[in-house]
Amino acid sequence: MICTHEELESKGLDKSCRIIPTRWVTTDKGGGVTRARVVIRDVARNQDTARSLGISSPTPSSDAFHVLLGVAGCLDLVLGAADVTAAFMATPLRKRDVIAKLPLSVSDLSGSAMYLHLFKALNGLRSASQEWVIFLSETVSELQLEYDSLEPCLFTGRLKSGAVCLLLSYVDDIFDCF
Repeated sequence: MICTHEELESKGLDKSCRIIPTRWVTTDKGGGVTRARVVIRDVARNQDTARSLGISSPTPSSDAFHVLLGVAGCLDLVLGAADVTAAFMATPLRKRDVIAKLPLSVSDLSGSAMYLHLFKALNGLRSASQEWVIFLSETVSELQLEYDSLEPCLFTGRLKSGAVCLLLSYVDDIFDCF
């Protein structure tokens, strides 16, 4: 939902949500192509870390990666890798408590700032990685894959076809074998 500050106040969202500034990030892709996106500037305040706020996400150990490679080699499985380019932007937020203040180049006709009440994570949001891991866990559980509490980024199990499957998540990169 995009709205003005007055609309935020009338709904009480300015008091119940964190309002976080955004900025444009541009990348020169060569050949006269420039890509731009809006990124949240969710920086630590008062020395609060993602871990102390309970929003940090797990990362796999090198042992988990070695297990994936070892199982793939021993069972002669197909190994693949993928980068989920829009992982954070496609991840629904479990708690809608973040409002992005859009850059001033995005304003209403009077020049007033616009705000976006987020349904999904954005790049730069400190909780985006954790939200992605939880979303991925829920998604792969539908494939009957489970994770271990010691390695929450390594999912293992058998697919409906009976094939062995291992999936390892590292932020927005996925390695799998089946």
